[in-house]
Amino acid sequence: MSTSAIRPETGDGARGVRVRVTPRNAAPEHVRLSPRGRRLIVAIAILGAGALGMVGGRAFAATEEPAQRTVEVIVAPGESLWTIAQRVAAPGEDLRDVVREIQRLNQMESVDLRSGDALLLPER
Repeated sequence: MSTSAIRPETGDGARGVRVRVTPRNAAPEHVRLSPRGRRLIVAIAILGAGALGMVGGRAFAATEEPAQRTVEVIVAPGESLWTIAQRVAAPGEDLRDVVREIQRLNQMESVDLRSGDALLLPER
């Protein structure tokens, strides 16, 4: 780096001005952050850590429920989901709830069955 002094031609008692001349291809000097810049970087880091904590918290909250004990049965000719639910339901239990539970366990979209299908039933 080179420096040169420039003195204005006019001016009563003007002091000399130093000008730093840097070639275009020179490596940049060490960058210093102002206190405001440091606070900004710390705030961004804290916000990023908070966002990761929220996403991670959701991942732990969305864990699967404990495995339910099931029994596998084969659908016999003429059986429907309702007749199977009657066999499985506890006394006084609503059959609609049992049918929904069987559908959920077997990932069924409808109540249609074919003979020979394998079904998972909740163990009672």
